[in-house]
Amino acid sequence: MLARRRALAAVFVLVALAGCGGDDADPPEDVRGTEPGRPAEWDAASVPLARGADTELLTAVDGDTIVLLTADDEGVVSSAVATGDGAFATGPPLETGAGYLRLGGLVRFDGAWWAAGPGGTRAVPSRPDDWETTFDLHLVRSTDGLTWTEVATTGLEGPAEITGLVATDDGLVAVGHDQSGNLDGGDMEAGFGPRAWRSADGTSWEAVPLAADDAEWGPSALLATDDGLLAVGGADDGTVAWRSDDAGRSWAEVELDGLGTARLREVVLLGDALLAAGAGEGGEDAPDGTPFVARSTDGGRTWAPIDVPPAESPEAFGMPLFVAGDRVLTLVSVFFDGWEDPTACYADITQCQSDSTAVLYEGDGEGAWSRIDLAGLDLDEYEDVHGVIATDDRLVLWSAGESEVRTWSTPADATLPVVPEPTRDSADVRLLGDEEEPEVGVTYAVPLYVHCGMDWLYLGGEHWQRTDDGPDVETGAGQSAEDGWPVAGQTIYGFATRVEADVVEYTIGDGEVIATYGPAREEPPGCD
Repeated sequence: MLARRRALAAVFVLVALAGCGGDDADPPEDVRGTEPGRPAEWDAASVPLARGADTELLTAVDGDTIVLLTADDEGVVSSAVATGDGAFATGPPLETGAGYLRLGGLVRFDGAWWAAGPGGTRAVPSRPDDWETTFDLHLVRSTDGLTWTEVATTGLEGPAEITGLVATDDGLVAVGHDQSGNLDGGDMEAGFGPRAWRSADGTSWEAVPLAADDAEWGPSALLATDDGLLAVGGADDGTVAWRSDDAGRSWAEVELDGLGTARLREVVLLGDALLAAGAGEGGEDAPDGTPFVARSTDGGRTWAPIDVPPAESPEAFGMPLFVAGDRVLTLVSVFFDGWEDPTACYADITQCQSDSTAVLYEGDGEGAWSRIDLAGLDLDEYEDVHGVIATDDRLVLWSAGESEVRTWSTPADATLPVVPEPTRDSADVRLLGDEEEPEVGVTYAVPLYVHCGMDWLYLGGEHWQRTDDGPDVETGAGQSAEDGWPVAGQTIYGFATRVEADVVEYTIGDGEVIATYGPAREEPPGCD
């Protein structure tokens, strides 16, 4: 289940939560602290941009101009530009030949737009039908954001990943991490350390030392502040950070006080303060950590944790921060696991049939959050908001698919509609403890995990083996359950009754028996 949740979070395939609260719930307090503007009215549009399955959509703003940039799995770069409240226009595609190109930053510098990142593969010259992994770095440039060219560079060398790119008064600065560990025969123990580069003109680059004894990976975020450049990244036991006071010419590892073991992944500037988000200390129910937000008013030297958005069942992955004027917005990935509270699944199976979803919150930067109502966007069934873009004049929400980007625009001063946190119904069912022996004649609510089929039932600390030849479902093999079966998350939420000492009937709904079990005749096999 944990691997499934990680995979869902990595690709951001998100589906809306069910079971919202009733109409009589009190609306959340408006956190904006200013007089509300006009109500949000969304202007929806579709922008044709081809994007690779694991490729991000990069966004950047210059004045009232918005640029969207991405690449597909064949390394074809596509972009779109909108100015003011106008529609997005697309430019001609650029074929780089860099398979699985992943651009990791988009900035405005010296009258042009720049983006850089690695290409994951290239053709082997001696074997034209074969490919090899490279992580060579590529740089592309455009004066208008529409027509792009690839720039020949020196010193910008891989194998590496670029996770941050900023423009300073006298050059470009990039940070990332080594990728030699992902090459054929690479050293997995030492091949992902921090990397940094600097260029005065975008063409000639130099690698800059960015050492840290406890940084297994390089920075995940790079930010330009009034005090210089700040790069942060997560380590096993907390956050590693670097600061540059000379526009990226040199870096020093710095201590960020007040974070404890939190691993920061996002840092933004909101007014005179810095906000950071990442994963806090985990536990048995959240081994990857829980969402964490902190605030700094001294340029990132000391931090104080603030309240996180009050989402139910939040995951620690992602939680990007978007600044829009004097407010901050974030997307919290949530996933309700029926095994944590099976009574909700027995009350209404649709409450448990959602996968991860991104919930949009608006905050004041000091720990007050409001959940934004996205009903007016008319999202498709398997669509979700992936990001936010803000100019002085308008706010744009976007969702990136494989062949198009959907956008929803509203004036920057619009008041976004808010909704209360959802509630879930619970059923009054009798659950059986892991080591509790089932009594004969008593019916228990017993979730049955069917990734590997229905042959085995774990009940009362013992394995029971199926004795009938009725219908089966093996979700791990791509099979679907019978129509009407209460299935969610590869689990049947049915009932087990020990009708005799050595006979257990498994039922659903109004008592329909779908399987019969007896004492195990052999050791249960492993389940992949």
